[in-house]
Amino acid sequence: MTQRKNERLFTGLVLGAAALTVGGLVMFLNNSAFFNGSSLSGEDLAKRINSSPHKTLADHQYAVSAIAISPDSQSVASSSHDNTVKIWNLTTGKLSNTLKGHKSGVMAVTFDAQGKRVVSGGTDDEINIWDANSGKQIQTINRPDSGGWVTGLAMDPSGQSVVSARAGNVTNQWDLSKGELVRSFKNKNNQAPMLTLAVSKNGQVATGSSDHQAQLWLLNTGQQVQLPAMNSHQGWVTAVALTPDGKFLVTGSSDDTIRIWETSTGKEVVTLRKAHSYSVSALAISPDGKALASGGFDGEIRFWNIQNIQNVQNIRAITAHEKVVTSLAFSPDGQSLVSGSADTTIKVWKAS
Repeated sequence: MTQRKNERLFTGLVLGAAALTVGGLVMFLNNSAFFNGSSLSGEDLAKRINSSPHKTLADHQYAVSAIAISPDSQSVASSSHDNTVKIWNLTTGKLSNTLKGHKSGVMAVTFDAQGKRVVSGGTDDEINIWDANSGKQIQTINRPDSGGWVTGLAMDPSGQSVVSARAGNVTNQWDLSKGELVRSFKNKNNQAPMLTLAVSKNGQVATGSSDHQAQLWLLNTGQQVQLPAMNSHQGWVTAVALTPDGKFLVTGSSDDTIRIWETSTGKEVVTLRKAHSYSVSALAISPDGKALASGGFDGEIRFWNIQNIQNVQNIRAITAHEKVVTSLAFSPDGQSLVSGSADTTIKVWKAS
């Protein structure tokens, strides 16, 4: 299948799923997260995870675009094209709160470092900050020069600011308390929309875009890391994840591949071809960095052993959703994996 045909089909599948349209471009959005600490190794969880979900959370009316898990592993936040953010109890699967305030589809969501606030962003160009317990909207960030629709959110390691990816090829860092712009990450040579975002604990910012490229930035300066172009994907970079030690960047693409890059050199060290039968749509790395989970347009979640980055092994695959897997997140305690999908559900997966 040619690149053009592949991306045309990719675009068609995204429509009506976790997507947004800008000037004829349809962009798949993925919210990547990083966690610390684990009581069950990522490899063990991947091997032992039950092929049937522990809980299925269903209350959204349209596609789930992103999910995030609170630092204490007690709550899950989900965003959707139904204009809402929902907070769920991870243990019971019960809905705790529905956050209403966005004027259109919500594309990204994350918790702050203490789990006290939820941050969401959407196609209304707004970033909303909410009290995680009461559901009260605390603050709205909406600047006309901020770069358009929010396509990804990630908390910085200190928990004092949030980083947003925008459809207008802009990545911004915002002070959570003041709602003020801290800095912008700009690439004058790249005008392609940012599709996905991840932040590592050592202050690296990774982005993926529709021009088939992944890029790295330094959080504390906003400067782009000068590396050889990470552009060997033959399709849009739809998902990114950074290993806990920050040494490797994992990218997923509409070209069906997963690629792993050294962050110090930009060298591509691993290429997993046909990682999914059609388009990689979501990535998550276990808290200990030993396992990678990937989601695809095939509705599957696949698990990979990445302890030895030179010898990545496929552990297993499970049929997870009826439609595209839009988001994945490991719980910080390492006990579960949570997935979101265009089929409107969130599923909790636990080891048997």
